[in-house]
Formats: sequence, C-alpha cells, structure tokens
Amino acid sequence: MATQEGTSRSSKGKVATQDIDEKTGSAPLPQAPTELSFDPQERAYKLYPAHLATGELDVPEAPTKAVTTEPVQVFRLAAGPSGVLLDLDGERVALSTQQALELKRDLDAAIAGLNY
Repeated sequence: MATQEGTSRSSKGKVATQDIDEKTGSAPLPQAPTELSFDPQERAYKLYPAHLATGELDVPEAPTKAVTTEPVQVFRLAAGPSGVLLDLDGERVALSTQQALELKRDLDAAIAGLNY
C-alpha cells in the first residue's frame, strides 16, 4: 500500500501527522482493542437488569469484580418469525421475539452511553 504523509488539525488546533492511502485518500482505520475491561467500580459502568425466560429461573449474581476479556472476532445475526439467532465466534444463542426486543432496548440504552 502506497502512502503519503498528510496532516490534519485537531479540535484544539494542533497539527496531527498520519499516513494517507493514495488510492482511497483516507487515513488507516484505528486498531481495534485487543482487550475490553468492565469494572463495576468505574463511574461509567452500568449493569442492566437480568431478563428471565420464565419466572422459575434464578437471577445470576451480578459481577462484583473487574473483568477483562477479548472482543469477539466474528458475529452474525439471523432473524426468523419467532425470534433471532446470535452467532458470536461460532457460539449460537437463540432469543425469542420478546427477548430480542428486551435486548434491543438494553443495547440502545448502553450504546447511547458509549464514547465513539
């Protein structure tokens, strides 16, 4: 890949140097994080309620210690008339229509609080 050096100004007026791809005219994408950390002690941490398929299930304990894990490498979603199928690195999880709607609501709320 041929590159040329380019400059851009940040919001504070400082000049930043980066490699520009001559074919696309764009800067390379930032590296994806190799680990994600979740710490219940952090101010920005939010734990959403557990959703139970039936009232006969016990609610799992909430995490009380920090967790560091790798992000999934591949995810895929399939939908049918009765729900959705999530495939996370080859591990499949089925959600009923109601569970999928509850997940969407929680994801919408969680994504609203992300920094991106």
